[in-house]
Amino acid sequence: MDFDYKIKTFDEIYTEMQLKVFGKILTATDANSGSVLCSLLEATARLIAEAYLHCQIGYAKYLQDLVEGAFGVKRLLGTKAKGKVVFFTEKGKPAASHLYIAVGTEIACGDTVFVTTESGMIDKGTEQSNPIFAEAKEIGEKGNVPSESVDTILSGLHSSIAGVKNIRPFENGTSAETDPELRKRFVNYLRGLQRTNFYGVKEAALSTKAYHVNVVLCAPPKDIPTRDFDGNPVTEHNVNCAVYVCDKEGECSGALLDEVRKTLRGDGTYNNPGYTPAGVHLAVAPIVADRRFQGEGNKLNLEIFSVLPDKEEAKERVRKKVIEFFQGFEVGQSLIITDLILAVRQFDWVTDVIIKDMNLPQGSANPSATESHKLLVVKEEDVLITIKQQG
Repeated sequence: MDFDYKIKTFDEIYTEMQLKVFGKILTATDANSGSVLCSLLEATARLIAEAYLHCQIGYAKYLQDLVEGAFGVKRLLGTKAKGKVVFFTEKGKPAASHLYIAVGTEIACGDTVFVTTESGMIDKGTEQSNPIFAEAKEIGEKGNVPSESVDTILSGLHSSIAGVKNIRPFENGTSAETDPELRKRFVNYLRGLQRTNFYGVKEAALSTKAYHVNVVLCAPPKDIPTRDFDGNPVTEHNVNCAVYVCDKEGECSGALLDEVRKTLRGDGTYNNPGYTPAGVHLAVAPIVADRRFQGEGNKLNLEIFSVLPDKEEAKERVRKKVIEFFQGFEVGQSLIITDLILAVRQFDWVTDVIIKDMNLPQGSANPSATESHKLLVVKEEDVLITIKQQG
């Protein structure tokens, strides 16, 4: 959907008015510049052009304030990824005394730094601490790292503490909302002011940390498989409406599912009645991801011809552009090869893009379509980029 405002210039308005007046009114024959009729049209066109200009200024300068002020739709500022870590001693060497881990201890996965948000301890006679809560030092998706990837201690700790690890992934790190994302969510908000209609349910889910939302009506009622807060599989029976959600990276944690459920159900009070229509059983479940480019032999292979001197910089900028391209996909949207090529060609230093080793259906220039209930998810490790310099 296009949310942009298109302005018309004075010349466009004046020409359009002349064509309509002198083309449709047979008695209007004096089309010479300076005539009474043309002077009237010119004066009217200037007033209309001025109105267009005021609309443009209002759109550019004040619409954002109106959204966040009068309607109270606040820009999502982004969140830090959160998870749990454990500290441990060398294997077979239990702690000789209590070893303390302070709040604010810094640990890392590569160049991504995390900070413990509570204190912990390796008890005397044991080799490992209890799980300790930690969060990324900065907001954004960069903090969403897989399990067993946090392995570096940056802060000074007791010499008997040998290492650290995260037994589960760090999740729910999001970047600050962009202007197009805010406008899109605001339109959904306006459509959902009735609260319990289709758009109301979708807007409620989008008001959480969910980035992709697919609302499916179930007639007759169905059983919907989903997960609880701890990630255990559960089944919701006799569901009338299924709300499928995931974050910007196509992941769906138990915490995200729980947050969406609480938002939709409310607490039964006047201030928080929820978004669930009377007599309707809502179920919240993860969106099914289409990970066709996952694993060796399936990667999205791009060959980029570039005039940028730094190959590594070119590779990282292209990779980021490709990930952003796929993060904009809706549920059921299929990949069109030319759209991906055009997205990468937006860089003025890219002279050509070749997509290699793509298995295409016979007679088609594009991969097989994504199923209507799935979301095509492409992550950084799914993309293989080769940079070839020109010039």
